[in-house]
Amino acid sequence: MLEAGEISLSHLAVISAKITRANRKVVLENIKGKSLREAKLFMSRVTPDGDLLPEEEICELKLTLTKSQFALLEKAREVLAAAGSVPTDPEIFMKAVGDMLTKRDPMRKAERAAAKHGPKGNDVGSRTHTVENAAENKDAAVPPPAKDQTIAATRQRENTAGRYIPAAVRHQVWLRDQGQCMHIQPDGSRCQERMLR
Repeated sequence: MLEAGEISLSHLAVISAKITRANRKVVLENIKGKSLREAKLFMSRVTPDGDLLPEEEICELKLTLTKSQFALLEKAREVLAAAGSVPTDPEIFMKAVGDMLTKRDPMRKAERAAAKHGPKGNDVGSRTHTVENAAENKDAAVPPPAKDQTIAATRQRENTAGRYIPAAVRHQVWLRDQGQCMHIQPDGSRCQERMLR
């Protein structure tokens, strides 16, 4: 195919990251005559088993990195390549996003906490008095200030509204509200905001 001019060395580089014995027939039949961009888009849809994922609308993202940031991207590529295939930039990006959401998404944290600890008979309503008492009497809900500045700094971050809200209560609120603002608009609709501003 290379000698016949049906593909180029650039195509081979794109193919090599994802071609397997199971998908090679699909890949080689569909890669002929495609531009490099088309080849990349096609390869993003091919599974290792030779199935084609449904075609999605493409959103282009331009990313400008410093040299040290680019070095980190390449290090991530090396780490992921240890699994057996060299990932593309979008694959690295989506893996990083997936890992970040798994670790940091408040909804997932709340779901893990609920699965681990169960309801324990405490709902958000029954815990509200703890939060209100904390606002009136901080010493009752939060131990006296520690000498360790790291603990004090952590409390400062968690105490954004002037009171400490236990993690269990935060998790219950996320689950109850599904991470969405509870404000009701004048027209009776619920606010769609999902980010703190």
